Amino acid sequence: MIARNGLTFIVLSLIFISALQAESKLSKLNPFSKDPRVESRKYQRKSLSSPEAIILLFGKQSGKVDPISAKQILNTHIELKRFDKNALPSIISRKFEEKVYEKETVSVDDFETLITEFYAGEIKKILENKDVQKKRIDQFKEKKVYTFEYGKGKSYSITADDLELLFNSSFFYVPYFDTFNFNQKIIKKKVKKGDIKTEIKEMKKGEVTLSGGVVWYQILIDGQKNVSVSFITHTRDSIKEVRTFDMYTEDDVVQSSLTNEAINQWSANIAHKTKSISQFKLVGRIEESDNYDYKVTVPINAGIQLNHYYWLMEESENQGTVSSKKVGLGFINKIEAYAKTDSDYSYIKQVYGKKDALSSWIKEEPTRGVDFRIGMIKKSGFEIDSNDSLVEGEFTFSNTITDAWSLMIGASLDISPYVKKSQVYFDIDASFNFVTLEDNEGGIPYMLDYYVGFHRAYWIKKFGISPFLMMGQHIFYIDEAGTFTHFQMDNTTIKYGVSLEKMIKPRWLLELSFYSTLGLGKPRVHYKTDFSSGDFKTDYSKLNWTGLTLGIKTIQ
Repeated sequence: MIARNGLTFIVLSLIFISALQAESKLSKLNPFSKDPRVESRKYQRKSLSSPEAIILLFGKQSGKVDPISAKQILNTHIELKRFDKNALPSIISRKFEEKVYEKETVSVDDFETLITEFYAGEIKKILENKDVQKKRIDQFKEKKVYTFEYGKGKSYSITADDLELLFNSSFFYVPYFDTFNFNQKIIKKKVKKGDIKTEIKEMKKGEVTLSGGVVWYQILIDGQKNVSVSFITHTRDSIKEVRTFDMYTEDDVVQSSLTNEAINQWSANIAHKTKSISQFKLVGRIEESDNYDYKVTVPINAGIQLNHYYWLMEESENQGTVSSKKVGLGFINKIEAYAKTDSDYSYIKQVYGKKDALSSWIKEEPTRGVDFRIGMIKKSGFEIDSNDSLVEGEFTFSNTITDAWSLMIGASLDISPYVKKSQVYFDIDASFNFVTLEDNEGGIPYMLDYYVGFHRAYWIKKFGISPFLMMGQHIFYIDEAGTFTHFQMDNTTIKYGVSLEKMIKPRWLLELSFYSTLGLGKPRVHYKTDFSSGDFKTDYSKLNWTGLTLGIKTIQ
């Protein structure tokens, strides 16, 4: 009955969603979309340059990291779609690195001086190249047109403002490691063998700690073609990788595996921090709005993706000074380029802030595409019956358990960019609670369940409704009770339900969910005593339940 009611609730919710989710026609033209200030709120691609190797500043252990391979790993993360790359001669990179290593210590000013000496002139040559100018200026062409010959029978049109934007769109970064340590030791570890048995096994435990950063500079070229270098910011990150290996694994394999994992994770973190640098955040104009829906322009080739979050920005002017403030937060829920490859229009669903604010442009709020949640669950409707604890003429406990409060934790991975549907997630969650038993001889009883599955959120005004479907395992466990060294009751289950969520602070949501579970067959008992072990199907117990969850979710 409970399961049927839960399914009815889900079906009615989906019908309600379908009725309200009819595609909104954005008919209200944004009155600010043609304002010259707003016209400039278009992302201008940036070009990046850097040395070919990561600078190593940690002395004796430098030989344990290949700086060129490390830089190649960093490139796969930091060379985002929003950037162009300035290809520079390798010999310049080698001279730059030699000068750095000649110094006992190196500072931000030292890097700035060396960039000016070795790189600035070369970058200027690239930006003055007519082919490069035509390719990069096309995206932000304006009205005052000049024509430049750049090849036999070829010409292109740009403005003075276009050139100024281009000449100040180049950035240089210097990546470095200043700490690296590798340690290894032999440990003894319990390894599971079969369903119940464990054995002690010697293994190698390796550990790598790595820290470093990226120093960012902007290459500036003025109207007289003078070049200067300006410090922008300094991002840092530290990583610790620990893993066990079989004893037969070679020491250098242990080290190289952990080192590559650490560099890869460090690079991913640095890339995320790079997207948070103000000069590199994606921006775009709001073209039209209708309640909580916005039509916006962000170039598809800049890397815009479904579910990426953006601030809704409002412009104001006070005594001639123009300022912007955040008035709402929303996510990309549709990208026209998926259907029309020549379109830069996308759509944002607002989930936080005032709907009547005069938003005129958007600014990126970088996220990692992972959500975490924690909450409490009230479980009811199950039965853990003492009659199913009878083993070899002895009851493990004497009461029947029918409800519980549990602590829940979970995580969701945004898979929308891969399935090209907004608000689609892969989920993992688990809950845990202790249990009070009667006549239990010293064991520690608890219940544990874990699931994997999917959900999709549908937003109505500023409320999210998320049907979900998952599959997992319910476990009731007692360790070392009387003559038992192991008593476990488990059941594979399907979990289905609906959650309701509301953003109460930027990237923080309150979540309420109702669900039911359906067991696949009867629960089984697995036991091990001082004298024997075995398993059997239960006759009285059931591990299906309904749950009501109240929790907090954070978008990372």
